[in-house]
Amino acid sequence: MMTFDFLDKKERDYSMASLMQAYRLGLIENPRLAAVEQRRQVENRRRRETLEKGETVYGPEQYSPIAYLHHELTEFKLAYASESAAIDNREVFRPISREETRRFYETHKNLFTRYQGDAFSYEDVELIIRKKIREKEYEDAVQNILCQL
Repeated sequence: MMTFDFLDKKERDYSMASLMQAYRLGLIENPRLAAVEQRRQVENRRRRETLEKGETVYGPEQYSPIAYLHHELTEFKLAYASESAAIDNREVFRPISREETRRFYETHKNLFTRYQGDAFSYEDVELIIRKKIREKEYEDAVQNILCQL
């Protein structure tokens, strides 16, 4: 069984905190690194079987341990940022007011410019702003878990 010894302490702690957050959200049933390896093996088997049928697999043909861990951690954050229906506890999503998104837009205008320097309108990026706010909430929750480790 893979032990994830290739992670340094900081990476391992962050991964463990992220897995615990995903567990709290109901995205996974087991937050242990051994369970990540089991999910990787299942996913690699699914991909291999799909390829053997001559069907298309998007992404890698198989995941290495570090690539799969990174994939999972990214998927968890994206699920939260997009308020995925896969998250069991809907109460984790606090309301985000229009004033809050407007304030974010005004404070971070440099994030919403085109190559030529002209800005996207607030209306064009409001959904992106909501996701940025959710990403920050997710990272804050992971950091809170890290403080408890």
